[in-house]
Amino acid sequence: MKLASRTAVCLCLAGLLACMAESQDPTSRRVTVRKGEVRRGSYPATIRAIETPGLFSPATTEEEFIGAFIRVSDAGGTGVWFDLEGLNAEGTAIDPGAVAGLRSVKSECIYRYIVPICRLFGPASPDDRMAVVRTVAEEFKADHAMIYWIDGPRSDELVAEFKSIAPGLVVLSPRGGDIDLINSAKEAKAGRASLLVGAIPEPIAGPLHCAMLATADVYERFEEANMHPLEREAWMPKTAGLSAEEKADGFVSLFDGTSLDAWIIKGPNQKAYVIKDGAIEWAAPGGLALRTRKRFADYVLRFEWRLFAKGANSGFHLRTPRENRASKMGFEFQMFGDPGAPPDIHSTGSVYDVVAPLVNASAPLGEWNVTELDLSGPRYKATLNGQVVQDLNFDENPEMKFRLRRGFIALSDHDSRVAVRNIRIKER
Repeated sequence: MKLASRTAVCLCLAGLLACMAESQDPTSRRVTVRKGEVRRGSYPATIRAIETPGLFSPATTEEEFIGAFIRVSDAGGTGVWFDLEGLNAEGTAIDPGAVAGLRSVKSECIYRYIVPICRLFGPASPDDRMAVVRTVAEEFKADHAMIYWIDGPRSDELVAEFKSIAPGLVVLSPRGGDIDLINSAKEAKAGRASLLVGAIPEPIAGPLHCAMLATADVYERFEEANMHPLEREAWMPKTAGLSAEEKADGFVSLFDGTSLDAWIIKGPNQKAYVIKDGAIEWAAPGGLALRTRKRFADYVLRFEWRLFAKGANSGFHLRTPRENRASKMGFEFQMFGDPGAPPDIHSTGSVYDVVAPLVNASAPLGEWNVTELDLSGPRYKATLNGQVVQDLNFDENPEMKFRLRRGFIALSDHDSRVAVRNIRIKER
């Protein structure tokens, strides 16, 4: 599928989009800046953006489009930036196809928890910069999930005019914006959000945001900067707790009941997951996810899990990238407190939000569920308590065919008590 078809659909719905303008961006996805802190919805957001040209070009295929988001996320980027296209020579109007394409990009970013940054003045921008600012502010004043980059001469005047038309939008600029655009870390001001252009801050997890050009090595540089220290250390897999048959078959232990040395807690609360009675148990919010310290591609994963309350929510994210929405870049084996409920795309055993399980085979609450997940290229088979709940070829699914085929394994943090034990893996 070409993006041109996506744009055509958007154009056909132009009237509807205009009527719905004020509700385009859910509050939970809007970008705001409060007291020097950038937030996406109610959560703090660190912007690590990589230039991604051509995102809303009609010539871009769906595979290239989704692949661009995945490539950024896999390296640890949390945003994309691009130059605005489609303005007329006077800067007084934007081509409707470009408007629809940009909103499509924004929606796809929202879907994946990626922050989009639109630079108003690229190399081919019209000379009348004030006309451009007025046109863009008027057209996109209800599009709160993007950041608008205004730089160059008289940027403070341009920002003031933009804000007079669209006061709710976030502007990135050297002067007068919500986020300061800086060229050196030394230019950062206390109490102000700052974005460094052309360099990766040290440490990457510090207070500075950044935007990088699409150089040949930018993804490798991001990958290196985003590595957790444990990823740089050799991991010696163990076989404790495995059966003789599993050892002979090549399985190793990812969790043997005594140590989390194969895992990394992503969030600030390093006590969010604890070891209790030989199992990993979610204990408190703030962990974000418990992920493996290495990536895996094709493997058989076996584990046991249990939930304790009706409606409790957890899951294993598979083939996930470093950042952004794991269940939409890789995918999620859903674990839900719904024994006996009819299967749907959110129930236990589903490919979360995409494919319902063949049967809801979950055990009663509080009892252990025995699970095996088999991934081999596009093939995915999931067995729960002795029943096959998924047997898929992702290449045949339009939603799944472009997802990552390699990534981390991560236990999600959805503020629900979950226990997992006997986690073992065999790589193919």
